[in-house]
Amino acid sequence: MGQKTLKSSLLAFIMITASANENNASNQDKFEGQIRLGYQYAKALGWSGNEVALGGMLHYDSASWSGIRTGATLHTTQGYGKSTEAKYFVPFFDSNNDNYSILSELYLKGTWSNTEVVLGRQALETPFANSDDIGMIPNRFEAITVINKDIDYTTITFGHIRSWSGVDSDEPRAFTKMNGSDGVQVFGVAYEGIKDIILSGWYYHGNDLVDIGYAQTSYENETDILAYTATLQYAIQDREDGKRANIWGIGADIGLKENGLGMSLGYNQNNGDTADNFFGGGPFVTSMEHYTLAEAGDDGKIYMIGFSWDASNMVEGLVFGANYADINRKTNFDANELDITAEYAFSENISFMCAYGDINDDLEGDSQNLRVFANYKF
Repeated sequence: MGQKTLKSSLLAFIMITASANENNASNQDKFEGQIRLGYQYAKALGWSGNEVALGGMLHYDSASWSGIRTGATLHTTQGYGKSTEAKYFVPFFDSNNDNYSILSELYLKGTWSNTEVVLGRQALETPFANSDDIGMIPNRFEAITVINKDIDYTTITFGHIRSWSGVDSDEPRAFTKMNGSDGVQVFGVAYEGIKDIILSGWYYHGNDLVDIGYAQTSYENETDILAYTATLQYAIQDREDGKRANIWGIGADIGLKENGLGMSLGYNQNNGDTADNFFGGGPFVTSMEHYTLAEAGDDGKIYMIGFSWDASNMVEGLVFGANYADINRKTNFDANELDITAEYAFSENISFMCAYGDINDDLEGDSQNLRVFANYKF
């Protein structure tokens, strides 16, 4: 975003906020923020690199006036010792590996009865358009979204998404169009009226890009000893270039309540051309820190097993994880990935996260990546 555009956007936001808060003494404005310190080490094909970034965000949400609020978020990432190679793992900076700041959210939000309407730059959490907060600045979207809950146990989502920015986009520092001037239209329905079961279905239409259908069924239950979840998913990705992916997956999670131990199993299979996560981290049950079904190629398969330990009985807020995925490609140039993670919530405001990924790939070569984050919320 250019300096002139940023100033114009901020001026417009201030004018809208002032109007919305006029004669609104019964509500209060809200400010919150986060400071994030990130470190990344990457190694692959004979090179290695380290980089450090200091950034964060400042978010403003106005008081409500006749059900309407305004909001804005400023994100920034400033770095040291940047590695041009490390950006190919999880970008900390822009496409040129430069520092940047971005007005990542700037919206009007209206809430009336069981309907919420958001217009402008915003966060989205849908299967194929989501924040995917794995680096310094997550994905954000320019869109209009409508969420309605008039029907019992049912959430209906409509959306028109124009552009996006952030960690997964080609140009993280600017909002770039997703499907030319036509954008992508989204429709989703989630139903929770059946005991212990959540049903959801989504459709994405990008007339010159792709049509995506996605359905998921989740079953959750527990006993005195165990908590467990089972997931079924199916997706069709029909691209305008004639390529088509038919994807299905099954996953299960089981956890022992007393000692915090858990196990996860996942399987995804793609019958057709290469699958894609599109505008985020994707919904696949076998997704790892780096590789997802997208890296399995045409007619690819992934088997995943994972273990976790919630060590809160020993140290409050401490969680460990280990996941292993076997990626089977049609070409027989297979791959596997091992991820080791640790998360520690020291308090409501201070948290730490560490993720190490070790990839063995017959096609792309072996690589390693370590990311460490320290977060302070205020």
